[in-house]
Amino acid sequence: MIPCQELRSGKRLQPFYAGADLLRVNAFKNIINQEYGLTDPNDPERKRLINPYVNNAPRPTPYDRPSKSKEKEQEKEDDEIIANPESTFALKEAIDRRMRYSLAEGSLNNRSSVLYSLEDMGLTIKRATKSSISVAHPNMKRNVRLKGTIYEEGFQALAERAHLIEGRQRDYERVSESRGNRDLRTWTKGMEIKRAYHQGLYGDIKAPEPFNLGILLNNKIKTEIEDSTLRCSTSLRP
Repeated sequence: MIPCQELRSGKRLQPFYAGADLLRVNAFKNIINQEYGLTDPNDPERKRLINPYVNNAPRPTPYDRPSKSKEKEQEKEDDEIIANPESTFALKEAIDRRMRYSLAEGSLNNRSSVLYSLEDMGLTIKRATKSSISVAHPNMKRNVRLKGTIYEEGFQALAERAHLIEGRQRDYERVSESRGNRDLRTWTKGMEIKRAYHQGLYGDIKAPEPFNLGILLNNKIKTEIEDSTLRCSTSLRP
C-alpha cells in the first residue's frame, strides 16, 4: 500500500504517474530482461494475431511499426503521391506501403478486400492474374503492375501476417544492441528528471526529531521489568 503522502511534511506524494513514468518503467523492464536473459514481452513472435479479449487487446509495441505521428505523416504523404504521382515507381511504392499498413491493421482478409482497397484509392483494376494485379491511374499513361504475396490470387491474411511477424522478428533482433543502449539512456535520463522533481518539492524538508514519549515509570514497575529481563536472560543460558 502506498499512502501517497510525504510523511515528513504531510505533502501529497504521487510515486507513479503513468503519463510521465511509464516510459522510464518500461525502459527499466527492458534493461532487466536483457541483462538476465528473461522473456521479452515486446518480442514480435509473442504477439497474438487475434485477441478475443477486445478490451484488453495488446497495444502495438514501439518496434512493430512507426510512431502514430510518423505513421500519420507517411499516410498523408502516400495519399498525396497516389492522388498526384510523379512517376510509376513512386506510385507503386506508395500503394505497397498503404497495403502493408492495411494488412497490419487487419483490414485485408483476402484478394477481394485487396481489390476493394485499391479501388478505394481511386485506381482502376485493369487485370488480375494468379500472381499480380495491374491498376490504372487517371494521370498515368502506363498501368502499374503490383506483385507480391498480398496481390496473389490465393492471398489469405492470417498466413501472410505470419510472414510479416517473421520479418519484424528479424528487424527486432538486428537492432537489439542499439535498443538496449536507448533503454539505458531513457532510464538514466528519466531517473535524473524524477530526482530533480522530488528534490524541488521536498528537498528543504527536514526529518523530525525522534519522538519523546515521556513515559514515567515508578520504582515498582521498573523493578518488575528488570526482574523479568533477568529471568529471561537466565533461562536462555545453556
